[in-house]
Amino acid sequence: MGAAVSVLITLEDMGACYSCGTRFAAEARFKQNRLRDHGTFYCPNGHAQSYCGETEAERLKKELDAEKLARERAESLARQRGVEVGNLQRTKKQVLGKLRAVKQRVAHGICPCCKRTFVQLQRHIATKHPSWLEEQEKARREAAQGGVAWPDDKTEGT
Repeated sequence: MGAAVSVLITLEDMGACYSCGTRFAAEARFKQNRLRDHGTFYCPNGHAQSYCGETEAERLKKELDAEKLARERAESLARQRGVEVGNLQRTKKQVLGKLRAVKQRVAHGICPCCKRTFVQLQRHIATKHPSWLEEQEKARREAAQGGVAWPDDKTEGT
């Protein structure tokens, strides 16, 4: 005597054939595989077809990859800008230091070009612009208190 076997197969609508319009169904797993791999399948009348559009999963993966790339570019740009800001801050500090040195020299009557001392220039600054001279001395004291080396008039160039 033979035994009866029951098999339950779930079918999913595959849609209508693009050529003959016949609607047909296939096993759910078969449809999922064709959606994923875009492989060719046939309608009952033998017309070849495939799912050529991207699936939701493919679209989301593409979107995720694009977002990752955009984030990496943004992080790289932020790092680059941080380095540039650091370089600019160092350059600014150097330029301000040199400017203070030149102002200090001029306040003491020293020519910024040839480093020669002119008594008349020193006297002019002291008599006509005493507040400017006081500002330079104050800046020198503040720099010394802050641990910033103030350029020495005697050590730079001759």
